[in-house]
Amino acid sequence: VTHSDQPLPLFVAQQPWTIWCVGPAAAAATGVAIKEGICYGKPEAAGLALLLPLLCLSHLSGLAPAAAEQALLVTVCGVAAVFAGRKYSQPIKDDIGDKSVFVYLKQQQQVAREQDRIGQ
Repeated sequence: VTHSDQPLPLFVAQQPWTIWCVGPAAAAATGVAIKEGICYGKPEAAGLALLLPLLCLSHLSGLAPAAAEQALLVTVCGVAAVFAGRKYSQPIKDDIGDKSVFVYLKQQQQVAREQDRIGQ
């Protein structure tokens, strides 16, 4: 299918196989949620990391009834809203992270250059 006159979310809802087309975006969002959950211990990130793949797989397989899929979708949207709200209110300095690894790598490069210069 190259074109549809209906909105993408409706098309995906009606054609479960299309989850293969939007799935990579869901996989990327799941990866971000896992990273945020590990780095910052955010419970909503863990929720997204579990619920988003479950939503995609239940839609793709067709095993879940439509009402269950809708409830799962509403839950994912709610958890994503909480995640976004907490991410937006997170101090920038916490999100940028520790840059000491870059300082260390730069020092190592300088040491290697110095050793190359001395060894020549």
